[in-house]
Amino acid sequence: MATIRNELARYDFFEVSSTIVPDLTGNGYAGVIRGCDRGGADMGTDSVFGQTLPALLLSGGANGGFLQLPDGILNTKEGFTVSFYAKLSPLSGFGTVFSFGRDYCFYLSAMPNPDNPEEILISPCATGGGRSQERCLEPWFPVPSCQWLHIAVSFSAGTPSNITLSVDGKACGSFEHPRMGAKALDHCSDCYFGFGSFAPAPIAAAITDIRIFSRTLEAHEISSLFRITPQMRLALDAGRLAGLFAKPLEKPISLPSAGQTGTTVTWKSLTPDIISDSGEFTRPAAGRECLVGALEAALSFGDCRMVQVFQCQIQPMPEDSVIARRDAQSVVLPFPGHVTEDLVLPLTGNDGSSFHWSSSRPKWMDNQGHLLKKPADAPEKLCMTLISSYGNAVVLCQEKVQVKSELFLQHSLFIQPIFPSYSISVHTHSRIHLVIDRYPQ
Repeated sequence: MATIRNELARYDFFEVSSTIVPDLTGNGYAGVIRGCDRGGADMGTDSVFGQTLPALLLSGGANGGFLQLPDGILNTKEGFTVSFYAKLSPLSGFGTVFSFGRDYCFYLSAMPNPDNPEEILISPCATGGGRSQERCLEPWFPVPSCQWLHIAVSFSAGTPSNITLSVDGKACGSFEHPRMGAKALDHCSDCYFGFGSFAPAPIAAAITDIRIFSRTLEAHEISSLFRITPQMRLALDAGRLAGLFAKPLEKPISLPSAGQTGTTVTWKSLTPDIISDSGEFTRPAAGRECLVGALEAALSFGDCRMVQVFQCQIQPMPEDSVIARRDAQSVVLPFPGHVTEDLVLPLTGNDGSSFHWSSSRPKWMDNQGHLLKKPADAPEKLCMTLISSYGNAVVLCQEKVQVKSELFLQHSLFIQPIFPSYSISVHTHSRIHLVIDRYPQ
């Protein structure tokens, strides 16, 4: 275990007596486990990065338990750092991993990741007067649920203060609070793990090896707190690399040369005719089957080495009509409500379509989007036609525009064929003509 100065409290959960968790520093800040009587908290053991450790098991919910630390535990003249291991269970809403203080409050928040049900988004937060004064990471940092993590959070003393989040020994985000520093929490009350002043209910999690320091730690000190066996380090990084190939590939992939826990990674393609050592590939033509390639990752840390093979699928190209239509539909012209200057018309789509524009009334607005004049009284109407071309497909889109004393664009979106005999599903070699009208609401 790393020896780092200014340690205020340490809880390793090896010698818990009833509900009392002793402070191993000798400073007398013993913690109390709340909720054991209602089944909300218990002690257990688990393998934490290759080491069998005791852990506080919290069930979460209305009857959930938590660890309460003594009031006044924080000495924040030089800032402070909180370090611990946690395995977070999936969440249905907001939760609090730890919290210090009430009116002035510092806490680690967690919420579900709407884009990935197997992840949780976390961020340290600080407020000096309710949620309206809260500052946090932008964006929040994603971590896997149901897996052990080492988390460290530092809060500096001055203002503006600096707040840093580290996961598994690596800094992964920081932000400033312009009006609140760690000194505002000096000797504060309401100190918890698994619960907090702004928490709707305790969270479900396993927690162990909590350490609190009365200063902001340096990056190398935080890294030294992350204790993991070399074999587990390799296995952890290999497992995280698998996420690169979870979905069929559409664009060349950036293959990392280092794992998140500090391992070195080298890559070799076992199918160089499909994908290169650097992750480059050519997608099959539209209508063809997916290609299946294989990449070998050699991970090393010190004298330890692991080789892992990952299969990857190469997605075929979409039909030309799909690309042209998708690029056309993704166009958002700068019409926030009233346009008083020239329009910026895009000339290419996100996936490579070529754009050309045509104005139905070039005396009012030309084909480049230049506003040439404004009506004196009655409104004038015109259409800006977008011609989106990709390969053998062409899509025509019309933006209906009203010219009053200023320009206004309505935003209702409709798609219909110009010619009934054509549709989006026609063969790539046909020319597709669509109109996307934006009608007044």
